[in-house]
Amino acid sequence: MAARIDAAAWGLHKRSSLCTLLVVQCIFLHISGTFALQYSRTELLQLNTGEYHLREAHLIPPEIARLPPSTPTAAGQRRRRCGLKANPFKPPLPTIFLSNARSIRNKMDEIRLQISTQRTFKNCCCMIFTETWLDSSIPDAAIELMGRTAYRADRTADSGKKTGGGLCIYINNFWCTNVTIVEKLCSPEVELMLLKCRPFYLPREFSAVYICAVYIPPDANAKLALAQVYSSITNSQVAHPDSVFIAAGDFNHADLKSVLHKFHRNVKCATRGDTTLDQVYTNVADAYKAQAYPHLGLSDHLSLMLHPRYTPKAKRAETTVRTVRIWPEDAIPMLQDCFHHTDWDVFKGEGMVTRETLDNYTSSVLDYICFCVDNVTYWKQFSVFPNRQPWMTSRVQQLI
Repeated sequence: MAARIDAAAWGLHKRSSLCTLLVVQCIFLHISGTFALQYSRTELLQLNTGEYHLREAHLIPPEIARLPPSTPTAAGQRRRRCGLKANPFKPPLPTIFLSNARSIRNKMDEIRLQISTQRTFKNCCCMIFTETWLDSSIPDAAIELMGRTAYRADRTADSGKKTGGGLCIYINNFWCTNVTIVEKLCSPEVELMLLKCRPFYLPREFSAVYICAVYIPPDANAKLALAQVYSSITNSQVAHPDSVFIAAGDFNHADLKSVLHKFHRNVKCATRGDTTLDQVYTNVADAYKAQAYPHLGLSDHLSLMLHPRYTPKAKRAETTVRTVRIWPEDAIPMLQDCFHHTDWDVFKGEGMVTRETLDNYTSSVLDYICFCVDNVTYWKQFSVFPNRQPWMTSRVQQLI
């Protein structure tokens, strides 16, 4: 079979799917022993534009013919992803996985499997587990997760119980590595662990993220337990009032909103039977959307995945444009020299000084001063974002 193909055109379009059809056609015609084909440069250049139809022009059988798509896309073009799928570790608020594990040690394989097979778990910023049943005999290496740092608060003798309880928080290292343990508390009424996080990305209106893991036993005194939780959170709020506070865990019969009235509930679905025992409270309204997940192992509590719904101020409010006068370095010396050589007697009127002549004199002098100032300065417009802090000046921005 003699097939003459322009080498330059073939090199330009060898990646095109339609050129692949050309090879298939040549093989088919070679096997069937049909006549030789000749392709011109113009025909080959029209292959990638869809103007030249191989099946109609060269009678390619329908079973091996493959027409170009109706809306061809450019080579290498991919659909862009937006939101958390494109930047999973830059959320306005951290994604949270909450679960009452009832012994986390025998569920580590299941947790690792979820992280390795599901993107939602892999990109989760914070994982909170209550009732871990951990003690001092279990090292951190036995519960470590790749790419995450574990912070645990095991039940101690101060709780009046020997076994059970315990808290554990896993922080994703791609989201935050600057984590400080603010407080640990273990009493007969409540178990609490408070972390302060400064993630790599955070909306400017927030200075830090406080994550508080809470476990209140079913037989605890709800008033005493809530009083201790209230004291721990409010102390941090006084020190950092512009921070995000997230209190998550198993509250059982206690309601944190009864003592922290400005906090909001984010879980509306039942987590055990028909009741909502596991809850997430935040000081930001409409912060999360809770989604129920299957329980871990034989735990009788459903797990929760909380996706952030908060919209930063920079996106939900309009940007204002402000105009300011810029004074160059040599503006003041030039202005002083101009005023020094000015004959101010020119503005004085002749005759008796009256109120009208005084007003005219004042107006003339002010107009002249404004004229001189406009000659040595200029105006500049800049955008002011709604999340801009009052202390954020141009000098601070240069240092940052």
